[in-house]
Amino acid sequence: MSATIAPNCYCYQPLLEPDSIRILLLQPARSHEIDLEGSLIHTTLSDCDDDIIEPFTALSYVWGDSGKTELAHVDAQSVAITPTLDAALRDLRDSTRVRKIWADALCIDQSNNEEKAQQVVNMGEVYKTAARTIIHLGPLTPQADRVLEHVPRRNCGRNVAPGGSYATIVKEAEEDLLTRTWFRRVWVFQELVLSRDPWIQCGSKMVRWVDVCHLLIPPSNDHDIFRESLNKGLSGVQILRQMENSRKIGNEPIWDLLIKRRGLGATDPRDMVYAHMGMASDSSTLSQYVSIDYRQEHDVSEVYVQVTRYIIDKIGLSSVFSLIEETPFEERLPRLPSWTPDWRKTTTKKNARRDYTHQRFHLFTQNPHILAHIGYIFDVIAENTSNPSQKEVVGVTLTTHGKFDSIGNRKSAKTREGRDSVVPRHARTGDAIIYLCSCTSFVVARRIEKSDPDLDESLWQKYTNSDRLVLLNKRLPIEHSLFVGVCSLRAMGKLVRPEDRAWSLAQPDLRLIALH
Repeated sequence: MSATIAPNCYCYQPLLEPDSIRILLLQPARSHEIDLEGSLIHTTLSDCDDDIIEPFTALSYVWGDSGKTELAHVDAQSVAITPTLDAALRDLRDSTRVRKIWADALCIDQSNNEEKAQQVVNMGEVYKTAARTIIHLGPLTPQADRVLEHVPRRNCGRNVAPGGSYATIVKEAEEDLLTRTWFRRVWVFQELVLSRDPWIQCGSKMVRWVDVCHLLIPPSNDHDIFRESLNKGLSGVQILRQMENSRKIGNEPIWDLLIKRRGLGATDPRDMVYAHMGMASDSSTLSQYVSIDYRQEHDVSEVYVQVTRYIIDKIGLSSVFSLIEETPFEERLPRLPSWTPDWRKTTTKKNARRDYTHQRFHLFTQNPHILAHIGYIFDVIAENTSNPSQKEVVGVTLTTHGKFDSIGNRKSAKTREGRDSVVPRHARTGDAIIYLCSCTSFVVARRIEKSDPDLDESLWQKYTNSDRLVLLNKRLPIEHSLFVGVCSLRAMGKLVRPEDRAWSLAQPDLRLIALH
């Protein structure tokens, strides 16, 4: 039944232990239409891990539109839940037995930000501890039914019915099953990768995840069919392959997880980072930079800055710079520093370049967020021309050790010193081409006017007081700029490479480049 009741009307009792969780005891019903009834019990993850008689099932689903609600009866109280959760619980409900279910919307007090932050930290362990995870994709449509009918039992090989073909099955899956919203939401990645035994459910039909992968992910002799599906813009099998590969590989560092998954759907943009922290291989060191905090004052830009600082400190400036320029300034998150990727946005990049820029050349400040790095202005864009040729883009590839995937993102330009360059499409005449010490790429930066002696003084004081920065015998001028992108340069037909031997502390134009 429809409802407009607020979702936080249920009176939650506090969780007392660090690994405490709530489990929903879902009561049986002989009809799908009977109202949902259940109760919440408190337990701990350690107790659940020891329970081999009545283990619980974790639910992975898409929340959907929170503005539309249905009613469930929990501990004799009416609780509003989204239609997607209502459908999932009805499909999971047994006709005769109580089922133990963990579903985040009910088992976490969503109105309590402190509890929510703690439960998000524990969420990876929840999916590790659950005996199985049910991935509820929604209703069982005729197309989804035909695909799931072909799913083989474990270790029984493919089950392609007479008159059917692998290409037909893939086409059916690409048009329905693999287009479901679940495959493009950020939280589900952790839920899948950490699960012991994931199952896919549509309506009342359930099949093992591994068996679906066995059916739809092509073996080596089916690559032509796979390529054909991708050429038609049908990428569902590719997403399925990537997710299954991540299950096999295990934990990856946060930068690889963010690059692979950035741009996916998240109701709260902070979850683009938070949803990956529990499964990152470097989670212990990452937690020294980023804390899960859902308070309103801990805004999205702050979270994105924190994780970016961590990545820069760990694998260098170029790793971050190559991920920024595809998003123009006007499309980026408000108040986000120019040197910080907008992790909400998709990218054509597949992995992070590592240049291990030496930490002794940069520092960070807060209020405002500034990345300051030792460097100097190498050249200036004098004239923008046309889109670059393939030859010029190859030049960029060689210079930055990472391929620019679209010529449309780049343009050619002449510099004041007569060099040819390939720069981001939103670079302007007058933008500086800067060399930052130990960075493997030249960067394009746009100067901003900052008449703030106090800010300059505090920057310099932080520089001189930092024990990890190079000490100089002179005060450097400070160049306040916005990061625009990376670029390549050619002179006399040859690539100009940013190399440390071309840089020295005696460089006369040395300055502190303050990127805002």
